[in-house]
Amino acid sequence: MGPPGELRRSIAQNTAYRTAARSSSHTTNRIIPPDYPWGVKHFVIYTVMRLGLLLATFAVVSTVAMLIFGQGALVWFVAMLVAAVISSLLSLKLLAGPRERFAETVEARAARAKVKFEELRSREDVD
Repeated sequence: MGPPGELRRSIAQNTAYRTAARSSSHTTNRIIPPDYPWGVKHFVIYTVMRLGLLLATFAVVSTVAMLIFGQGALVWFVAMLVAAVISSLLSLKLLAGPRERFAETVEARAARAKVKFEELRSREDVD
């Protein structure tokens, strides 16, 4: 005597899922080439601008700190902390545009992934 109908259907579905998981056409977590360059572009632009702002702020703060307090490890450390805080505050205002473009890219990519997931989920429900 074989397994009940529900269990038989579950075994068939599991076999289909395993086959789909091995298939490269059904993989949902791979990067699709047309989507990749634009998302990375906004990320790279924002990151480079943020690092540039940090380095410029550090150059100004450390120069002023060295002129006032002289050289020392503690002066360098405090100058770096102050530069990080100042550049973070400046980036809120100065880098709002690139940050918004990066966020829109991430949001659009997440929406496309959600649509694909729902499509795959609805296909599974039909089977």
